[in-house]
Amino acid sequence: MGFVEEQGSLHCEDCYEKYFAPICGKCDKRVKGDCLNAVGKQFHPECFCCAYCGKVFGSGAFYLEDGLPYCETDWNDLFTTKCVGCGFPIEAGDRWVEALNNNYHSQCFKCSKCHKNLEGQSFFAKGGKPFCKAHAQRGF
Repeated sequence: MGFVEEQGSLHCEDCYEKYFAPICGKCDKRVKGDCLNAVGKQFHPECFCCAYCGKVFGSGAFYLEDGLPYCETDWNDLFTTKCVGCGFPIEAGDRWVEALNNNYHSQCFKCSKCHKNLEGQSFFAKGGKPFCKAHAQRGF
C-alpha cells in the first residue's frame, strides 16, 4: 500500500482518501486520483463539464455565467445578443443598432431591398424589416 504526505504527516492511501482527499464540487465524492482545480473548487476531471450540454472541458476553455461553467458554443447560444442581420453575436465594443425590436451590428442594419446602410438614417418598416426612404416611397 502506498502513502500520501499531507500537512507534514504520512497517511496510508485509505486514510488520505477518507479524511483528506478533496471533495468534488459537482458529485460531492472524494477525488482519489487526478484532481482538477477550477472556479475555486476541486473536481474529478470528468465532472468538470458544461452545465448545459455536459461536454467535458479537460484543459480547454470555458465560460462562467452565474457561477456555472459553459462551453463556448452553449454560452454564445444562451447568453449573447445576436445580430438579426448576420446571426453572429454582438460583442463588447461592437457598434450596434436597436431597431424594430431587434439588434443589429451597425454595418448589418441595411435596407432590405437595396442593402444601403441605414445606421443614423431615417428608415421605414414593413413586415418587421427596414427599408430606406427611396424604397419606402416606391412601395417597398
